[in-house]
Amino acid sequence: MSVHRRATWGSVLAAASADSYFGGMQYLVLPFLAVYLFVIACYTSTTLPLEAATRLNATEGPQTLLLLYEAPDALFMVLRDTFSGASLSAHSWAGIALVVTAHAQKHTIPGMACGRGTARVLHRYVFGPMTLVLASVMAYYGYDLRRASDFPAFNQAMVAFVAPWIVLVPTVVGSARIGYKRTHAVLGDCLVKATVAVPLARTLGAFLQRWPADVFSHAEGYYLGIFVAAFIVAAWTCLDAYLFVRRESRSRHLKAC
Repeated sequence: MSVHRRATWGSVLAAASADSYFGGMQYLVLPFLAVYLFVIACYTSTTLPLEAATRLNATEGPQTLLLLYEAPDALFMVLRDTFSGASLSAHSWAGIALVVTAHAQKHTIPGMACGRGTARVLHRYVFGPMTLVLASVMAYYGYDLRRASDFPAFNQAMVAFVAPWIVLVPTVVGSARIGYKRTHAVLGDCLVKATVAVPLARTLGAFLQRWPADVFSHAEGYYLGIFVAAFIVAAWTCLDAYLFVRRESRSRHLKAC
């Protein structure tokens, strides 16, 4: 019998409810996300012509006027065309709602570990489906916005952005259905941490784009913010996954004794 089949939901939930998030990280993550979502919801974006941004382009016509887009979170992007209003709204509001539902679902885990039926219903039938649908909408419309950007290699960057969501959404569901309990818990935790990585990347990108003495271009600040946030969150995710497997195995072993 595989280790996944030997694992019980009790041991998995107990281990998941003792991770670093519940051990203290939530007190850093949740205030950061609350402030970020408040800014996104309350402020509006601006799009202005980028001065001295005309360039000779043989494929798009003699001259192309570029636009400077500033998102509500102060992140800059250089555009060759305005964003689709419908796609931008769907991407933004799905992303905001995704952060809320993903973390609400995360907070049902301790209740499930204690055997509370309400927590289980909310986790499986309310927040779970909402999170997966919102992640799909956010990723799809985010990818749809790629055509407006003038950043170099932005198409490839958007593929890298969408790919984890394409993997996570079906595998989170599939792993639970086939009884791979530990895999389901690890993948679900990856999804929650991804909702931290995106706001963190955008915040770092906005900061780096404003670095004194114009050290970074708009594109360099944007990509460097993504790289730094991805490294931090990936390290956090890998460490938590390793410690989760150890806790779950120890819990199962003690119960067997």
